[in-house]
Amino acid sequence: MPPKEERIDGLSGKKMAAIAGIVVAAVLLAVTTVWYLTTDRAKASLTQAMQKADVSIAAQDYVGARKTLEDAIAAFPNRYDKAEITAPAQKRLQVIAAKTAEQEALAAITDIKTKMATGDYQKAIDAANKAIRNFSDTPSNKDLLDLLAIATEKLKNQQTTDAVKAEAEQKRKEQEAKVRHERFIKYRDEGDTAFNAATPNYTAAVTAYEKALVLCQP
Repeated sequence: MPPKEERIDGLSGKKMAAIAGIVVAAVLLAVTTVWYLTTDRAKASLTQAMQKADVSIAAQDYVGARKTLEDAIAAFPNRYDKAEITAPAQKRLQVIAAKTAEQEALAAITDIKTKMATGDYQKAIDAANKAIRNFSDTPSNKDLLDLLAIATEKLKNQQTTDAVKAEAEQKRKEQEAKVRHERFIKYRDEGDTAFNAATPNYTAAVTAYEKALVLCQP
Protein backbone atom coordinates (compact mmCIF):
# COMPACT_ATOMS: atom_id res chain seq x y z
CA MET A 1 0.00 0.00 0.00
CA PRO A 2 2.72 2.61 0.79
CA PRO A 3 4.30 2.37 -2.71
CA LYS A 4 0.90 3.00 -4.26
CA GLU A 5 0.51 6.18 -2.21
CA GLU A 6 3.92 7.39 -3.39
CA ARG A 7 2.88 6.77 -7.01
CA ILE A 8 -0.30 8.70 -6.49
CA ASP A 9 1.63 11.55 -4.86
CA GLY A 10 4.10 11.56 -7.74
CA LEU A 11 1.36 11.76 -10.32
CA SER A 12 -0.30 14.57 -8.36
CA GLY A 13 2.95 16.55 -8.38
CA LYS A 14 3.32 16.19 -12.13
CA LYS A 15 -0.25 17.22 -12.66
CA MET A 16 0.23 20.27 -10.50
CA ALA A 17 3.35 21.25 -12.41
CA ALA A 18 1.55 20.83 -15.70
CA ILE A 19 -1.38 22.87 -14.50
CA ALA A 20 0.94 25.60 -13.25
CA GLY A 21 2.70 25.67 -16.60
CA ILE A 22 -0.57 25.97 -18.42
CA VAL A 23 -1.69 28.80 -16.15
CA VAL A 24 1.57 30.70 -16.66
CA ALA A 25 1.35 30.20 -20.42
CA ALA A 26 -2.25 31.40 -20.40
CA VAL A 27 -1.36 34.49 -18.38
CA LEU A 28 1.56 35.30 -20.68
CA LEU A 29 -0.68 34.83 -23.71
CA ALA A 30 -3.31 37.10 -22.20
CA VAL A 31 -0.76 39.78 -21.34
CA THR A 32 0.76 39.54 -24.81
CA THR A 33 -2.68 39.76 -26.39
CA VAL A 34 -3.59 42.81 -24.31
CA TRP A 35 -0.23 44.41 -25.13
CA TYR A 36 -0.72 43.93 -28.86
CA LEU A 37 -4.31 45.14 -28.72
CA THR A 38 -3.28 48.21 -26.71
CA THR A 39 -0.40 48.87 -29.08
CA ASP A 40 -2.65 48.61 -32.12
CA ARG A 41 -5.19 51.00 -30.60
CA ALA A 42 -2.47 53.45 -29.59
CA LYS A 43 -0.96 53.37 -33.09
CA ALA A 44 -4.37 53.80 -34.65
CA SER A 45 -5.14 56.77 -32.39
CA LEU A 46 -1.78 58.34 -33.21
CA THR A 47 -2.36 57.83 -36.93
CA GLN A 48 -5.79 59.43 -36.71
CA ALA A 49 -4.32 62.35 -34.78
CA MET A 50 -1.66 62.90 -37.44
CA GLN A 51 -4.29 62.81 -40.19
CA LYS A 52 -6.39 65.33 -38.29
CA ALA A 53 -3.32 67.51 -37.74
CA ASP A 54 -2.50 67.39 -41.46
CA VAL A 55 -5.97 68.78 -42.23
CA SER A 56 -5.44 71.58 -39.70
CA ILE A 57 -2.00 72.36 -41.10
CA ALA A 58 -3.46 72.61 -44.61
CA ALA A 59 -6.01 75.08 -43.23
CA GLN A 60 -3.18 76.99 -41.48
CA ASP A 61 -4.72 76.20 -38.11
CA TYR A 62 -1.35 75.60 -36.51
CA VAL A 63 -2.59 76.04 -32.95
CA GLY A 64 -5.18 73.31 -33.40
CA ALA A 65 -2.73 71.01 -35.18
CA ARG A 66 -0.13 71.41 -32.45
CA LYS A 67 -2.64 70.62 -29.70
CA THR A 68 -3.89 67.53 -31.53
CA LEU A 69 -0.38 66.13 -31.91
CA GLU A 70 0.79 67.01 -28.42
CA ASP A 71 -2.28 65.36 -26.87
CA ALA A 72 -1.79 62.23 -29.00
CA ILE A 73 1.90 61.94 -28.08
CA ALA A 74 1.13 62.44 -24.39
CA ALA A 75 -1.58 59.75 -24.53
CA PHE A 76 0.68 57.23 -26.24
CA PRO A 77 1.85 54.50 -23.81
CA ASN A 78 5.33 54.86 -22.33
CA ARG A 79 7.17 52.06 -24.16
CA TYR A 80 10.71 51.43 -25.19
CA ASP A 81 9.85 52.29 -28.81
CA LYS A 82 7.61 55.30 -28.11
CA ALA A 83 10.14 57.77 -29.51
CA GLU A 84 10.42 55.77 -32.73
CA ILE A 85 6.68 55.36 -33.23
CA THR A 86 5.86 58.99 -32.41
CA ALA A 87 8.72 60.37 -34.52
CA PRO A 88 6.41 61.26 -37.46
CA ALA A 89 4.22 63.26 -35.08
CA GLN A 90 7.27 64.99 -33.64
CA LYS A 91 8.40 65.87 -37.15
CA ARG A 92 5.02 67.44 -37.83
CA LEU A 93 5.40 69.52 -34.67
CA GLN A 94 8.70 70.83 -36.03
CA VAL A 95 6.99 71.74 -39.30
CA ILE A 96 4.20 73.48 -37.36
CA ALA A 97 6.74 75.45 -35.33
CA ALA A 98 8.42 76.66 -38.50
CA LYS A 99 5.12 77.57 -40.17
CA THR A 100 3.88 79.31 -37.03
CA ALA A 101 7.06 81.37 -36.86
CA GLU A 102 6.73 82.37 -40.51
CA GLN A 103 3.07 83.26 -39.98
CA GLU A 104 4.01 85.48 -37.04
CA ALA A 105 6.86 87.00 -39.03
CA LEU A 106 4.46 87.98 -41.81
CA ALA A 107 2.13 89.54 -39.24
CA ALA A 108 5.10 91.50 -37.87
CA ILE A 109 5.94 92.73 -41.38
CA THR A 110 2.37 94.00 -41.81
CA ASP A 111 2.58 95.79 -38.46
CA ILE A 112 5.91 97.41 -39.36
CA LYS A 113 4.58 98.61 -42.70
CA THR A 114 1.53 100.09 -40.97
CA LYS A 115 3.72 102.03 -38.56
CA MET A 116 5.85 103.30 -41.43
CA ALA A 117 2.77 104.37 -43.37
CA THR A 118 1.73 106.58 -40.46
CA GLY A 119 5.21 108.06 -40.19
CA ASP A 120 5.95 106.40 -36.85
CA TYR A 121 9.42 105.28 -37.91
CA GLN A 122 10.87 104.84 -34.43
CA LYS A 123 8.16 102.35 -33.47
CA ALA A 124 8.65 100.65 -36.83
CA ILE A 125 12.36 100.29 -36.07
CA ASP A 126 11.64 98.90 -32.60
CA ALA A 127 9.16 96.39 -34.03
CA ALA A 128 11.60 95.38 -36.79
CA ASN A 129 14.43 94.78 -34.33
CA LYS A 130 12.18 92.64 -32.14
CA ALA A 131 10.95 90.64 -35.13
CA ILE A 132 14.49 90.06 -36.38
CA ARG A 133 15.46 88.66 -32.98
CA ASN A 134 12.45 86.34 -32.93
CA PHE A 135 12.27 85.27 -36.58
CA SER A 136 15.87 85.35 -37.82
CA ASP A 137 15.58 81.74 -39.02
CA THR A 138 12.45 82.30 -41.14
CA PRO A 139 12.22 83.11 -44.87
CA SER A 140 10.93 86.58 -43.92
CA ASN A 141 14.16 87.57 -42.21
CA LYS A 142 15.49 89.33 -45.32
CA ASP A 143 12.29 91.36 -45.66
CA LEU A 144 12.56 92.34 -42.01
CA LEU A 145 16.15 93.49 -42.48
CA ASP A 146 15.13 95.51 -45.55
CA LEU A 147 12.27 97.15 -43.64
CA LEU A 148 14.60 98.00 -40.78
CA ALA A 149 17.00 99.69 -43.19
CA ILE A 150 14.18 101.65 -44.87
CA ALA A 151 12.63 102.72 -41.55
CA THR A 152 16.04 103.79 -40.24
CA GLU A 153 16.70 105.89 -43.33
CA LYS A 154 13.25 107.46 -43.20
CA LEU A 155 13.66 108.28 -39.52
CA LYS A 156 16.98 109.93 -40.28
CA ASN A 157 15.40 112.01 -43.04
CA GLN A 158 12.47 112.85 -40.79
CA GLN A 159 14.80 114.00 -38.02
CA THR A 160 16.77 116.12 -40.48
CA THR A 161 13.57 117.69 -41.81
CA ASP A 162 12.29 118.30 -38.30
CA ALA A 163 15.57 119.90 -37.32
CA VAL A 164 15.43 122.22 -40.33
CA LYS A 165 11.82 123.12 -39.52
CA ALA A 166 12.66 123.70 -35.88
CA GLU A 167 15.55 125.98 -36.81
CA ALA A 168 13.37 127.93 -39.23
CA GLU A 169 10.65 128.26 -36.61
CA GLN A 170 13.15 129.50 -34.06
CA LYS A 171 14.45 132.10 -36.47
CA ARG A 172 10.90 133.18 -37.27
CA LYS A 173 10.12 133.62 -33.58
CA GLU A 174 13.31 135.56 -33.02
CA GLN A 175 12.54 137.83 -35.95
CA GLU A 176 8.98 138.32 -34.75
CA ALA A 177 10.20 139.15 -31.26
CA LYS A 178 12.67 141.63 -32.72
CA VAL A 179 9.96 143.36 -34.74
CA ARG A 180 7.62 143.49 -31.73
CA HIS A 181 10.38 144.98 -29.61
CA GLU A 182 11.16 147.61 -32.23
CA ARG A 183 7.48 148.56 -32.44
CA PHE A 184 7.27 148.65 -28.65
CA ILE A 185 10.21 151.08 -28.52
CA LYS A 186 8.58 153.17 -31.26
CA TYR A 187 5.21 153.48 -29.45
CA ARG A 188 6.84 154.00 -26.08
CA ASP A 189 8.98 156.83 -27.44
CA GLU A 190 5.95 158.36 -29.13
CA GLY A 191 4.12 158.27 -25.84
CA ASP A 192 7.07 159.81 -24.01
CA THR A 193 7.35 162.54 -26.61
CA ALA A 194 3.62 163.38 -26.38
CA PHE A 195 3.66 163.22 -22.61
CA ASN A 196 6.81 165.28 -22.14
CA ALA A 197 6.01 167.96 -24.71
CA ALA A 198 5.92 171.59 -23.68
CA THR A 199 2.22 171.27 -24.13
CA PRO A 200 1.53 167.62 -23.22
CA ASN A 201 -0.77 165.72 -25.50
CA TYR A 202 -2.13 163.21 -23.04
CA THR A 203 -4.53 161.65 -25.48
CA ALA A 204 -1.74 160.89 -27.94
CA ALA A 205 0.49 159.68 -25.11
CA VAL A 206 -2.18 157.28 -23.80
CA THR A 207 -2.83 155.94 -27.28
CA ALA A 208 0.88 155.34 -27.89
CA TYR A 209 1.39 153.70 -24.50
CA GLU A 210 -1.61 151.43 -25.05
CA LYS A 211 -0.16 150.28 -28.35
CA ALA A 212 3.17 149.58 -26.66
CA LEU A 213 1.50 147.60 -23.87
CA VAL A 214 -0.38 145.46 -26.38
CA LEU A 215 2.96 144.39 -27.81
CA CYS A 216 4.04 143.20 -24.37
CA GLN A 217 1.27 140.62 -24.28
CA PRO A 218 2.19 137.03 -25.30
